[in-house]
Amino acid sequence: MMTGTADYEAQISTAIRRFYTLVRRDDLIGPIFRAAVPDDHWDAHIEKITSFWHKVILGKIGYDGFPMRVHVLLPGLEATHFERWLSLFGPSCRTACDGDLAERMVAKAEMMARSFQMGIAFYREQQAKAR
Repeated sequence: MMTGTADYEAQISTAIRRFYTLVRRDDLIGPIFRAAVPDDHWDAHIEKITSFWHKVILGKIGYDGFPMRVHVLLPGLEATHFERWLSLFGPSCRTACDGDLAERMVAKAEMMARSFQMGIAFYREQQAKAR
């Protein structure tokens, strides 16, 4: 673990809250998120995603979900959605987090976006073959 973990946890939490504030208002990806997360579940969703980022960046135990599966099953996700996600995520991190922490989060997010897109393409290909 790094020094200043508690401070990093707080910065990550702030970044995720800022990000979801932007997401919920966004014309392109907002409808996808609003369809997937009911209004009364936003706090729980933000807490879960914050836990995910604490695990990814800090190695903190807590998150136990399967993000690839969730994204693969969302209908209609395309490259433009991931581009927008990144365009909102990066500034949220850079505003809320110290430079190194922000850049590590952005780099992980870019890697995840590529990975999710490949997973979605593979899933769709397999679904098409099964028809």
